[in-house]
Order: sequence, then C-alpha cells, then structure tokens
Amino acid sequence: MSDGRGGGAPRRVLLVDAIGTCEGGAQMMLDELFHRIDPTRYEAQFAGLSPGPWPERLRAEGLPVHVVPIARWRDLRTVAAAVGALADLIRRERIDLVHASGSDSLLVASLGARRARVPVVWTVFDPLAGPAPKKLAALRRQLSARLLGALGPDAVIFGTDRAESGTPLRRGTPTATILPGIELGRHGAGDGRRARRALGIPEEAPVLATFGRLSFLKSQTDFVRVVGDLAGRFPDVAGVICGGEGEADYGDRVRSLRHQLGLEDRVHITGFVPDQEKDDILAAADVVVHLARRESFGLAVVEAQAAGKAVVAADASGPRSLIDDGATGVLVPVGDTGRLTEVLTGLLDDPDRRASLGSQARLAAQRHGIGPMVEAIEAVWDRVLDPTAG
Repeated sequence: MSDGRGGGAPRRVLLVDAIGTCEGGAQMMLDELFHRIDPTRYEAQFAGLSPGPWPERLRAEGLPVHVVPIARWRDLRTVAAAVGALADLIRRERIDLVHASGSDSLLVASLGARRARVPVVWTVFDPLAGPAPKKLAALRRQLSARLLGALGPDAVIFGTDRAESGTPLRRGTPTATILPGIELGRHGAGDGRRARRALGIPEEAPVLATFGRLSFLKSQTDFVRVVGDLAGRFPDVAGVICGGEGEADYGDRVRSLRHQLGLEDRVHITGFVPDQEKDDILAAADVVVHLARRESFGLAVVEAQAAGKAVVAADASGPRSLIDDGATGVLVPVGDTGRLTEVLTGLLDDPDRRASLGSQARLAAQRHGIGPMVEAIEAVWDRVLDPTAG
C-alpha cells in the first residue's frame, strides 16, 4: 500500500526513548543511530518521554524532535494520555515504523504504535524479567515482562548477549543480537595534556579515570576510597570522575566522602562534559576504572579499549563479556576495593604492563564499530517493513 510519499521516498522511523540525557549505552546507541542511518532509505525522528539536555541538543542540531513527557509513570491516566499523544504524532508525521529503546519506553511506544497501526521494533539491553533485589519487585518485573511480550513487537534487537534469556516473547517473534557500536577512531584522538591543564593535574602525575553517571550502581564512592588508599604509595596520584548527575543524593555522597578523606585537590568531579573533553580525559588516563555493580554491557569499557587504555573493571556480566581477563583488561570482584587497590598498584608501577593491556584492548575493540551496528539495525527494519523481500 502506498504511503502517499512516492515509491522511492525514504521510510520514516520514530525513535523513542524515556531518558532525557544521553549518557547510558542505550541512549548513546540510539543517538548514533539517529545521526548515521542511510538518509536515502530512512528518515528518523526522535520522541522523548522525558525532557532534558538530550532532546534539547538534538533539536538545536536541527533534527526533528518531539517530547511527549510522562510526569508520573504510576499514574495510568498520565501514561494513557502519553500513549494517545504518541499515536497522534505517529499518524501526523506519517511514521512507517516505531523503534523503542530501553525497557522504560517499550510499553508506551508499543501501545502508541499499535493504536496508529504501524509496526514496532524494540531494543532490549537487560532481561525484562531479570532478578530484582526484592521479591515483590521481581514479581512486578515478571508480570511487566509478560505484558510487554503479549503486545507482540514485530522484532526485537538484543543489545547484549544475555538479554534474550530473561525476555519472554510470543513464539515466532524475530530477534537479532546487535551489540552497541562506537566511532573507533575518535576515542584515541583526545589531548591528554589539555585535560591535565584544565583540571590542574601535573603532567607526570598518574591518573585514574572513571566514566558514567553518578549512581550507586556505578560505585564512584569506591573509586574515591581507592584513590585515597593509593595516595600513600603514589603521592601525586589523581582521580577523575567524569559523568553527569544520576540519583538525586548520590553525587552529594561522593562529594562528601571526597571531603571527609581530604581528597578535594586529588579527585576531580567534572560533571557532564562534551565529547571532546571526555576524549581528552580518556587520553590523560593511565588506567580507566569501571566499577559498576551491575552492567549489562559497558560502553565506557569499549571506549577505553578503543583508546588503547588499560582497563580495570568490576566483574559484572557486561565487562566480563568484553574483557579477556589479564589480556585485554583486568577484572576484579564486584565491591572488592582491597583487590582493586592491589591491581591498580601493580599497574601504576608497571607502564609496560599497562601498554600491553592497552594494545590488546585496542584490537579487541575493533569488533564494535558503529558502521556495522547501524547496517545491522537497518537490516532488521528492512525485514519488518518488507517481510517478503529477499
């Protein structure tokens, strides 16, 4: 059936996400997709379910952006209103396919797409029915996952190797595993000296850096403690925490701990920074530390590997799938600051070991190029929109 735009016109895809900031792997993957799809075949628009700096930036770039905010997710009337608004948007913009990323957006995007009678594709990074810290929360996740599965997405893209096992779907739902990609050359092109000057870190001082939103799950308090532990052995060691605010009070906890330990001049908290500044900090780092307690993928790990950096990561499922322990990085038990301090001491004492880990890491990162990721996602769209083709 003709869409009224002519047979050769690009198909229109609406990308939907619930987060207003672009710092997590799911959001970065969607952002790259938005900027890099083949414009001769697809036109992308973005619908955010939360306001924030990400949709504002996209709009400032001149890209088609809509915000359908949901102020209270537990208020069924508010959610229903957002579903209706999204369906109206899909019809008004003559959208051919909806692509929802991240578990928070799946329900609203799917209901809106179904109401507007267009197909919907999901990207799922964490098992929808995965474990939760409390029994009631786990039950809610299972019920939510079954409801989502019953909606019947037209295809599902799993952004991690483990997401499929905990995501119930209708029998026969097409699936594909497509890992996030990065711009491989960019992350090794930063200016480390510029970052050191900006932060007031001496040129010869060893630098540890960690990247991610200030969040309990990212364990920046452990990072601060370990920098303090290392200060006795390395008097000029510096730590850099690069990332925007996450939970409302966690950033305050990190800053309070830094003050308690007398590390204000040693641990630098940058907040959210543009890509260039982030790449400069990455270039300045001698070791990149990633301490997430739970991590489905770990884009910051891949970025550090692509920059040829030695990476030390907590042994969560995502980093475990990215790091060959002892060859392309080092894994330490989650929450074990003693072992972390021991590993970092050895690496700061051994520049040849750091260089070897970084060299092998750069080779391992080559499988995560952004181009193949975009092509693979477009191939999923092709199959959904033209299931009999090819």
